[in-house]
Amino acid sequence: MNGEWSLRLEARTIACLQFFWMTEDFLWFVINPAFGLKKFRREHVPWHKKWFWFMPVDYWTFSLITIILIYYSFFGLPI
Repeated sequence: MNGEWSLRLEARTIACLQFFWMTEDFLWFVINPAFGLKKFRREHVPWHKKWFWFMPVDYWTFSLITIILIYYSFFGLPI
């Protein structure tokens, strides 16, 4: 980050890390021949306990947090 530190750059870093781990987790299911996209469901994935609609609740939660952090990192807090 060019040798700088700020709260906004830290928020962007955390958001990017969260996005990476969500993407990595989802792609593990897609690429894994034992699962695939068809088995990305509550009944086949017992370690994701809570689901909402078609994704684990963790994905929804961290997506919202990621969006908030990215918005903050680029535009700051709304007044």
